[in-house]
Amino acid sequence: MTSACGLDPFTWLLPGTPVDHQTRSGHIHFLGRADHQVKVRGYRIELTAISDALNGYPEVEGTVVTFTDGTTSDKRLLAAVRLDPGTAVTPVDLRDRLAERFPSLMVPALWAVVDRMPVTANGKVDRRALAAAAAPANAFDKKHKSRRGA
Repeated sequence: MTSACGLDPFTWLLPGTPVDHQTRSGHIHFLGRADHQVKVRGYRIELTAISDALNGYPEVEGTVVTFTDGTTSDKRLLAAVRLDPGTAVTPVDLRDRLAERFPSLMVPALWAVVDRMPVTANGKVDRRALAAAAAPANAFDKKHKSRRGA
């Protein structure tokens, strides 16, 4: 497949480029983006930057960063983390660490601590299940303190 200018479109596809498909009738169907950016409150956010930062902490075994459904003004970032067993770190600690590195709009408002990432029948991460299990970071801090007897 070549474009109108004779180039293979996948050789010049840049991150952030919309991915679309032209039908035989000439209609163009938007298929998504070639990266993991979302628009939150008018700003484009690269979800992998947040996920990479979380994965860089030794207490974190895995992460998925996504967003809740809604309009641009309703979207909230959600971080699902799988923590190292026995660690004392909480989502509040992780949120505070991210707040030192990123602007506030790149710090997830909702958090889910999971033993394993839920998957759909197709084997993809079940983002709806993560959203259902998510809560503000402060909710996890209270649960953690009550388990320690504080």
